Amino acid sequence: MRIGLARNVGVAALLAVLLAACQSTGTSGSGTSSEASAPAPLAITTGTADGKLTGRILEEEISRNRFEGTDQNGQKMAYTFIDRRGNKKIKAQFYRPDGSMSSVHEGSWWAIDDRVCRTLPKLENQYAHCYTVTKIGDTYRFIDGKNQAFLRMKMTERSKRKSSNSTSANKISPAYAIGWMLGYSEICREFTGLSLDNLIARSIREKFQGNTSFQKGFDVFSIYSAYDQVSGLEKCEEYNAVLTKIGRSN
Repeated sequence: MRIGLARNVGVAALLAVLLAACQSTGTSGSGTSSEASAPAPLAITTGTADGKLTGRILEEEISRNRFEGTDQNGQKMAYTFIDRRGNKKIKAQFYRPDGSMSSVHEGSWWAIDDRVCRTLPKLENQYAHCYTVTKIGDTYRFIDGKNQAFLRMKMTERSKRKSSNSTSANKISPAYAIGWMLGYSEICREFTGLSLDNLIARSIREKFQGNTSFQKGFDVFSIYSAYDQVSGLEKCEEYNAVLTKIGRSN
């Protein structure tokens, strides 16, 4: 999306740009909010030499996503990590060499002590496997600390975390959109050095102080401050220009 900002562009037109930016990235959320929470279209890495995922980063990266790959013996498999309001379930699918499915097992998963653990009761009784997870490029390695077995996998389906209300994307308010854009701008400042003027940022915050919709939009990007590196920030200057006009408006 490209934006041409003439000097006479009105606030209403700028808000339309903000709303379009939020909606173009898709929707997500718990299903209880009347507004969408647009996921950030960014790539992340841990910045460590071995790519180890830890803490909140680990759980956010694994939760509600599907991974396909092989174990150290060449067994093809897929793990889908399901999270329905804290009820964490895992679906494990195993495949024959010809690609046909041989079996499906369901169980539970959880994250603890910088590891992700899972049980598949019908396959292994209540035995739990706990993995350290590393990410290098687009490859994830799930390393079992007990016997050093590992899975080499790739994420094949990232959850869009859509709201149960299919019309939620149409309910994004201007306050939410401005908060969303300011949150993106803060990540730009942290990881690229392309900063919005401090006085402009302060002006926007003061205008929307106490506005819950604004805060919800801003909080969409809060998870990214926990990462060591964020890429894909292609709209920093463009969005800062829009926010500058919003901040200077009456």
